[in-house]
Amino acid sequence: MDYKNDLERYQRVLNCLSSLPRKIISINELDNIPEFILQDICNEHCFNIVRAAYFVDNPDFNQLKGVAGFCREEAYEAEHMWEEPNAFNKFMESSAFNKFVRDFCIESIEANKHKHDHVVKDLAPQLNFKNPAWCTWDLKHYNHGLIIYEKNDLADEFFDEHFINTLYILGFCAIR
Repeated sequence: MDYKNDLERYQRVLNCLSSLPRKIISINELDNIPEFILQDICNEHCFNIVRAAYFVDNPDFNQLKGVAGFCREEAYEAEHMWEEPNAFNKFMESSAFNKFVRDFCIESIEANKHKHDHVVKDLAPQLNFKNPAWCTWDLKHYNHGLIIYEKNDLADEFFDEHFINTLYILGFCAIR
């Protein structure tokens, strides 16, 4: 085990996560905050995700709706995306992966008693996931979050619990 590299990585993740509230407040008038959050937490300086697709399952409206997508090949390279939200928004509008996720809408998993693993198994190949993982969590107003993601570091135990706990931040964001 390389403690120096682990310590440096933990520091990078802590810096990323502890600065999120300040960053979110700086763009609070925007309606695509989940795109910013996903881009930040999935990037190499934080959880090092290859790709991630965030959906909200709304049983009341019988919809599983795509909200934001992150793909390493289409990642925003600027260090200052939070300070340059207009440039980031234009970039995200041209992201094919993000657009595919945002345009995705099927019937609710919860309302129709579907199995999450079946939906993920059908959806993952459409998003070019090679080794997908997924999780769900409760959101406000009886909605449910679903994220399908692919880790860069497959054997990283540190990753799972902290990444999943971080996803709850998305529950505070408006969905457009």
